Amino acid sequence: MRINEGYFKENFIVNTENIEFYNIKTTDAIRVYGLYNYKNEAQFKRMPTEVAKATSEQVTKLHTNPTGGRIRFKTNSERLVIRVNVPNVSTRSIITMLNQVGFDLYQTVNGKQEYFGCLYPPIDLTDGYTREEKLLPGEKELTINMPLYNDVSDVWIGLEKGASLLPADDYKYEKPVFFYGSSITHGASVSRPGQTYEAMLSRRFNTNFINLGFASGAKAEDAIIEYMAAQDYSIFVSDYDHNAPSAAHLEATHEKLYKAIRAKHPDVPYIMITKPILHYKLDNEENDRRRKIIYTTYQNAIASGDKNVYFIDGKEIFSDIPTGDCSADSVHPNDLGMHIMANAIAEVIEKNHLL
Repeated sequence: MRINEGYFKENFIVNTENIEFYNIKTTDAIRVYGLYNYKNEAQFKRMPTEVAKATSEQVTKLHTNPTGGRIRFKTNSERLVIRVNVPNVSTRSIITMLNQVGFDLYQTVNGKQEYFGCLYPPIDLTDGYTREEKLLPGEKELTINMPLYNDVSDVWIGLEKGASLLPADDYKYEKPVFFYGSSITHGASVSRPGQTYEAMLSRRFNTNFINLGFASGAKAEDAIIEYMAAQDYSIFVSDYDHNAPSAAHLEATHEKLYKAIRAKHPDVPYIMITKPILHYKLDNEENDRRRKIIYTTYQNAIASGDKNVYFIDGKEIFSDIPTGDCSADSVHPNDLGMHIMANAIAEVIEKNHLL
């Protein structure tokens, strides 16, 4: 028995007779943020493949997920069509199809991005799809968030023939906020791509960002530490507690990562976050030890004279929320959990004027 008949590929028919398509890799008026060298790579990716391979097998698998990728432009078209190639479709049971292979759309209104709609995939997706969203009249600035948990090889934006196509305005802060972390940072279990805490912060502060979250793959290996230390950013956020395979591993790598970043970026704000405790099952001795390890990195940084380092306790930010309300599976934040995490980070940024 087939349920939700309208969500199968056979029903995703878009009339493109009056639509002109633009390849986002080759169209200068369309700007793509958050991805590495996207105009010259065959597949969208977040970092160089040679660095991913030197880091781990898991990072190699996931670095081509366009997590944090944003497509931005202005147009007066009243139709938006997206055509996307997905080379190898994979699904995960605790993540929505919209999160994994879909796009969501924001329109800038009075200088703020506001959610407008979704460009979602068919249930029986195998290699790509075409989807349409009706737009409002007049010129508008659009931001389209790319899928979080599948590779994407090509994207075309379709607009009405004769419609305008102009570059979006720069972010207020073009130098990105840089996030490194686990599946939570990657965006596991949010309903759609624009609901990660990084995307929420980007909309709140009108700032660019880069998401190097890797589900089960953020272990602060030497290769990725060296790569991240060499990048340019306005703030560095370390959120990989969940993926350190043991407290001992966390202790061996956490301060090492901080020192490597500090050696290249002595003045960049550095925010370190402990594992979010979303359920009482995670409130245990092992995670208390991990919190102390991260807090020790913070204390040592302060003792060394660092006046631009900040600590966020992942247990405390959820302490007043009923167990389970913020979680999809007791580990990964849902949309509400991501909103609370974004607020905790935003509070540090605003209180200390980090941007």
